[in-house]
Parts: sequence; structure tokens; C-alpha cells
Amino acid sequence: MNNKHFLKHISKTLQKIRKGKQLKLTDIQGINKSTLANLESSDRIPSLENFFIIANNLDITANETFFIHNHYQLTEKEQIINSFKKVPNSTATEQLLQIKNDIKQYMTKNGFDQYLDDLLLITECYMEINSRETFMVANPKAYELLDRLNAKKIWTYQDMYMASKIFFCFPPETAEELINRILSSLFTYRDFENIGRFHCTFLQNCGHYFYELGQYRRAKEIILEAIDTSNKNSIIITYISSKFILLEIEYHEIPSKREKIEEEVQFIVETLKYLQRANLSTQLEKDFQELKKKIKKQEAKELKIK
Repeated sequence: MNNKHFLKHISKTLQKIRKGKQLKLTDIQGINKSTLANLESSDRIPSLENFFIIANNLDITANETFFIHNHYQLTEKEQIINSFKKVPNSTATEQLLQIKNDIKQYMTKNGFDQYLDDLLLITECYMEINSRETFMVANPKAYELLDRLNAKKIWTYQDMYMASKIFFCFPPETAEELINRILSSLFTYRDFENIGRFHCTFLQNCGHYFYELGQYRRAKEIILEAIDTSNKNSIIITYISSKFILLEIEYHEIPSKREKIEEEVQFIVETLKYLQRANLSTQLEKDFQELKKKIKKQEAKELKIK
């Protein structure tokens, strides 16, 4: 996207917002009335300083300004990113394939974009995870992304986001290093807008990762934090999903509780149906039935050996 072209007529958008809020030129503090009038009449792109002065007076963020400027729509790039964020997991093959195609088409039309290229890599890794039924699918491009992330002294939110979507493709030692740095960065960003949802989802994914590796102690440690964080942030679906992972761990570790755990899992399944999350409900029910079969087979094998 040509940023200069996108910002064309941004002064008219700011004027539209000002008038919509019934504000006069003289109501805008911190900028000369004639300067503001000239910006609006000539439709010039304001300096960065003047843009933020005007936006602050209008009680509006830069992102919301650009959203309004783009006719109350996300940009094409933002739409792709938003679609990726809505992907529930690596099994959503059709969604991943669509995103992969959208990214390729976007870059063919607009040129190379590093952020979208990284998303393309992650999308392909997800599809590989689903195909091979294993987490550790890191390829040379994934290690290139890892090197770029590790080379940065400071991580922005987007760096954290990328790391949170790729960590489970690497061996446990590398994954643990990424997890620890994300958690450290999250502490720095603890007051950032909507960080709670990201934090909860990340912790749940970490717990699931270690659970699948059979590292139940580490998984339980993280998943308990995910449950607590989800509860504090009122993120109900992440809370329920994290509780499910905890029940899976305990089903492995505490045979005497299995009957009670089965009842709790059924309660989760019914709750998700009530919340109109049928797909997630079906998936968790399927996962738990597979877990029961796996443990039954494993215990029968151990009994036979004895």
C-alpha cells in the first residue's frame, strides 16, 4: 500500500470528524486556527505533530482515524491480518488456505511485505502441523524468522504476536526461550489496550503445547496461570478451553478422579453448546474420547507386560 496515497485527503477526514462532533476551529487547542483552516481547505497532509494534536482534541486514536478515512473499513492488509487472527487452530484448513492465497495475491499486487510474508510462513507451518500431526515443523524460513526476532533488543506487540504464533514449531528448549521472552515483554505491555485477551490465549497455547509433549508438570503450571488470567480478564472461552486442558492433564495423573473428570468434561461440552460454540464443543468431545482410548490402550499394554 502506498502510504502517501492512503493519507491523501486525511485533512478532509479530520475536518469531517471535527464538524461531526460540532467543534469549531477555535475549539481545537494547541494548533493555530489559521494553520488548521489552511490544512482543511488545501487538503494537505498534516505534519505528524499536528495530526496528533488534532486527533487528541477530537478524542480519537490514529487507528480509528484511519478506519474512518478508509470509509469505515479495514485496509486490505488489515483484513488479511484480521482473518488470520480469527483462525481457531491448525485444523482450520480451508481458512488457512484462503489466507495463504490472499497474502500471495496481495504481495503480487502491492509488492513484498515482511509482516505478511511472516504470516504466510506461519500459515504454512500450521498446515504442516495439521498434515503431519506434530508440532515441530520448523523449516529454514522459520529459523530465519527466529533469528530476526532474537536479534531485536526490544520487542513490539507485533514481535510478541509473531513469536506467540511460531514458538511451538521449534524444539522445547527453543520454545521455552521464546515463551520466557514473550512473558517478559507481556509484563512490559501489561497496560496496553486489549493485551489481556492476547495474554490468555498465549498461556493456553503454551499449556497445550507442553501437554502434547507429555510434559504435564510444566503444562499444568502454565494452564493454571491461563485459567487465572482468563478469569481476571473475563475471557470465558479461553477460560473453558484451559479448564479442559487441565482436566486432560489430571485424567493422566490422577486415575482415582477419572469418573469425576468425565462429568466435568461433559459439563464443559454442554456449556459450549449453550454458548453456541458447537464446533469447539464437538472438537473437545472428540479429543477427550481419543484421550480415553489412548490411556485405555496404554494401560492394557502395561498390564500385559506385568
